[in-house]
Amino acid sequence: MARRENQGYQIAVVSLLILWIMTTVGMFVFFNKYKTVFAQSEKDKADNQNSQQALRTAGEDIDKLKQWMGFEQSTSTAEIEKAAGADWERFAATLPQAQRNYRAALEQTAASLGDAQNNLRVSHEEVQSLKDRNEAREAAKDKQIAEHRAELDKTRTELADMRSKYDEARAGLEQQRDAAHQESQKTKTLLTSTQQEFDQHVSKSKQDVNFKNQEIKKRNEQIAELRGETPGVADGRIRKIDQHTGVVWINVGQADALRRQVTFSVYGLDNNGVARAKRKGAIEVTRVLGPHLAEARILEDKTDDPIVTGDEIYSPLWQPGRPERFALAGFFDIDGDDHSDRQIIQELVSMNGGIIDAELDDQGNETGAMTIETRFLVVGDEKENIVSKLGAIKARAQELGVEVLPMSKFLDHIGWKNTNKVLRFGSDQHRDFTAPIPDGGVRTSSGITTDHFRKRYPREAETKHPTSSAFDDAGSK
Repeated sequence: MARRENQGYQIAVVSLLILWIMTTVGMFVFFNKYKTVFAQSEKDKADNQNSQQALRTAGEDIDKLKQWMGFEQSTSTAEIEKAAGADWERFAATLPQAQRNYRAALEQTAASLGDAQNNLRVSHEEVQSLKDRNEAREAAKDKQIAEHRAELDKTRTELADMRSKYDEARAGLEQQRDAAHQESQKTKTLLTSTQQEFDQHVSKSKQDVNFKNQEIKKRNEQIAELRGETPGVADGRIRKIDQHTGVVWINVGQADALRRQVTFSVYGLDNNGVARAKRKGAIEVTRVLGPHLAEARILEDKTDDPIVTGDEIYSPLWQPGRPERFALAGFFDIDGDDHSDRQIIQELVSMNGGIIDAELDDQGNETGAMTIETRFLVVGDEKENIVSKLGAIKARAQELGVEVLPMSKFLDHIGWKNTNKVLRFGSDQHRDFTAPIPDGGVRTSSGITTDHFRKRYPREAETKHPTSSAFDDAGSK
């Protein structure tokens, strides 16, 4: 029994020993771990203090920078960035993106301010120079005024002397009057011979003036020919024609600054290839197809002398590459109703790209002025209230070399034709706009269709577009 108690005691002692050893080892390990954690904690604490100190220093630096830049301490970075961007655009827009900062902006502003101050200094010097010159001029003016006053006093004295001498001379003239009367007969004879010589001189001067006017007229005609402004110089030619549809193609286009609705008169050629003076028809441009190609519809044609390929076209309202300039004068009555049709003439000029430099209206009022660039003076009827002014503007046109065109000739050149149609406002009279049926009772197409219909071309070029080389090879004017 005692042996068992000894064994139990031994086991207890061993167990306590083992527990003590484990406790000691655990405490040793815990103490070492504690020392490591404590040291790390102290280090972290020191690092935190350093970080907080650096943060406080950075905050103070940022506050100083904000103060230097003119911002409140409560201003956010986004607001500062937005304001800085606006400042770059305002004060440093010319600087490269990488160099945009307040220091560079201040340097640029200082340089600009220095230039402005230099300019201001130069301006002040110029102003002072002008002041000095003005003072010198005022002094010279005062001196001249004094001299003129002295001269006036001297003149008054001389006038008094002259009056005294005049009285003396008058007495002598009365004595000489009788002698002069005797000389009057001789003078009359001399005047008669002088008058005859004067009449001969006037007659010769008139002849010289007439000769000069003929020379001026001849020179103006030569200038007009050199400028290509006579009806004998064609603006282009007919390339192709489709009599069935009433469509023609001409050799002028985009390169010649041609526009739609320009009208041309058509002239045939004689056996020698020279354009005949008599107009044979008229066409109107409907489409510009290429550099030297355009499509036009026939406005007027003659059955006994139809428009054919090779005929020449001409319009006083259009010149290749530049607008024509006109002057209008007189009373314009196109349809014979005794009402002014001046607006129609103006619209015809404007529609064809022309420019009106000057006008003499129906009441005799003048607007604008003719120049050497003015090409035509279109003259209407002469009314009593504008006869004198109309003559003056014609004389001015002759001096400037401006060609004078009567209204009828002007309308003939541009191919205008009075349809005698009446527009009834406020009614539904659509027959006023219905095209007349040609002879034979068969309606024909005008050749103008919308884009909903298939495009058709001359039979010679059905497989080619009119802007193809087949037309371009025909040459330009």
